[in-house]
Amino acid sequence: MDFTYMVTVLEFLGDPVAVFKQVKATAKAGSPLAILFINPESAWGRFYVEIGSRGDPVFRHARLRSLGEAEELLREAGYKVEKALGTLTTGPIEPKVGAEVRASCEGCGVIAVGAKPIS
Repeated sequence: MDFTYMVTVLEFLGDPVAVFKQVKATAKAGSPLAILFINPESAWGRFYVEIGSRGDPVFRHARLRSLGEAEELLREAGYKVEKALGTLTTGPIEPKVGAEVRASCEGCGVIAVGAKPIS
């Protein structure tokens, strides 16, 4: 693979480090990995945690991780985070969607991280 991306997958991985290591092992040397995940520190994250705690069939299985936690998991798997961006700056029930892409922030509903393997 030339690159790998995962969209809202991190939340459902039992052993993210093992998965990231497998991605690294099967990708071409130096291939980047991008992950997009729900930020637990945002209104979106709190929303999904709440519906999960009420038995939602999907989100009851989710484990939301902060940017710091995601960075640590990637580091353990042999990746270096190069960039983190965020979006969805409005809440999940607001009619207008805050869709601007910006530097990762606590209020961003989702965070996208770009990482490269450590040589």
